[in-house]
Amino acid sequence: MRIRSILCPVLLIQGLLFALPDYPLIRELSFRDPLFIQLGEEIADFYKAEARKSVLPELIFFRHILKEDQDLFSIASRCSLPYDTLASLNGYVRNTRLQKGESLLLPNQPGLFVPRDPRNDMDRFSESIPRENGIPCRPYGDQEYIFYPGERFGPVERSFFLGVFLGFPLRAGVVSSSYGERIDPFTGHSQFHHGIDLAAPMGAEVLAAREGRVIFNGADDIYGNYIVLEHANGYQTLYGHLKKSLVRLNQEVVLGMIIGEVGVTGQTTGPHLHFEVRRKGVSRDPSYFIR
Repeated sequence: MRIRSILCPVLLIQGLLFALPDYPLIRELSFRDPLFIQLGEEIADFYKAEARKSVLPELIFFRHILKEDQDLFSIASRCSLPYDTLASLNGYVRNTRLQKGESLLLPNQPGLFVPRDPRNDMDRFSESIPRENGIPCRPYGDQEYIFYPGERFGPVERSFFLGVFLGFPLRAGVVSSSYGERIDPFTGHSQFHHGIDLAAPMGAEVLAAREGRVIFNGADDIYGNYIVLEHANGYQTLYGHLKKSLVRLNQEVVLGMIIGEVGVTGQTTGPHLHFEVRRKGVSRDPSYFIR
């Protein structure tokens, strides 16, 4: 007889407490555990139903607590599930090493889980991609998710998860100022820095961090000569303090294309590239998007 879940308490996942159904606990990811065997059988049932184009099995969840540090890819392989299924369900945005004691939810079907209220940039990517045949579910007992059976990450989601969403905008450079609060070198007051500064020689080549289109190519008193590129999923990158621009407005660019040269225009204390990442006008930490 196969086990289904019943309602109950809370579980600590990714540092957050959730009110959860008391999902069956798979104690070890091996065939010595009968629940692990059940998980494998139900995943096999899904693939059979999908091949026959028949009604899919009921979506259920198991949970597992890591007994050692593990890689998400190895867990996914062990469970015969795609890594993007586990990443989207458990809220992972990178293939980082998972720590002993972390709790994971394991579904009995491959697919993508997209929360109604995005938790992170990966969710925002997934939310912006049109998909069909979604099924509402509440794996954490409160917030609603849409489950897309059998779906996988698209190219943008995959590159973001693997840490290659943006290339480095210089052939070589040193971070001289990070994203976040800092003391402004001109006013001496604390001010939020919406990008990162990359120190580089005057005239060094500035590279497009991703394929896109030039939506601004001009100058002001702060950024000096600067370029803004528009990318997929509402993202933009800004390249400031340029000596000169080598692109024109509305030009299509590709990853690694030379778009300008490092300079000292605008409000700057020395030659460097000011580099920003924005989504729908809101700045993001560029170091989060660059390998």
